[in-house]
Amino acid sequence: MSTIAALGIGSGLDVDNIVRQLVELEAQPLVNLQKQTGELENRLSAYGQLVQSVEAFTNAIESISFDSSLESEETLAVGAPLESLQRFVDAYNILQQRLDEISKEYADDPEVLRTIRLIDGGVEDVFYMPSPGIMSYPASAGLIFDRSGTLAIDEKLFHAVWQENPEAVGSYLFDPETGLVRQFISIAENLTTYDGVIDGQEKALNEQLRAQQQDVVEAQNQLVLTEERLRQEYSELDVALSGMQRASSQLSQQLGALNASQSLEGS
Repeated sequence: MSTIAALGIGSGLDVDNIVRQLVELEAQPLVNLQKQTGELENRLSAYGQLVQSVEAFTNAIESISFDSSLESEETLAVGAPLESLQRFVDAYNILQQRLDEISKEYADDPEVLRTIRLIDGGVEDVFYMPSPGIMSYPASAGLIFDRSGTLAIDEKLFHAVWQENPEAVGSYLFDPETGLVRQFISIAENLTTYDGVIDGQEKALNEQLRAQQQDVVEAQNQLVLTEERLRQEYSELDVALSGMQRASSQLSQQLGALNASQSLEGS
């Protein structure tokens, strides 16, 4: 219809404004979907940061080794194992710092916080579950938490237990199968490797995100169709109103002319 080209001109109906407001109402489900999609993308980013942090921790400590069965003068000296233990402590503290940063950045996402608590729980299991043998807890070998919660080495205690039984201490800390460092590596692998805890959460989240993104695309397409339909309907209404206004104006003119004619006849 050619008259539709000049929207609202004939009747005075503000078609653009009416359609805009109706589309805004129709768009609310899309807005909600986009918000949910953004939250999923942020959570996926958080999981990525967690994986990177745990893997960095693993890479930093997996090269730490000490063969306590060797009885050379170098092995029995306290310097080498203390240096290895310090590397572990530094890597652990960096990991905890990153976890704290991620917790603050994603403080409003309970799923991210739950995953971080899961990581902390695995770490606590190693620190506070007793081990068989002379060294029952990390504290027995001089690993302590200071008042700020930072892991540190009580060097005086470490020197003492090392001088007393270097083989037992070395085995407890650095044994490639059962040592403390190995236990932390195992925890990290359970979290980040293929089909690990975080890996499983990432996969589920990616599937959810793909479905959500598809819903967003469909909602956007539907909104375009809705806007086209509303614009067509209100444009046609505008044309109809314009025609009614013209007919009303013509009728008024005719009635006016008739009244005037009657008045002249009466005079």
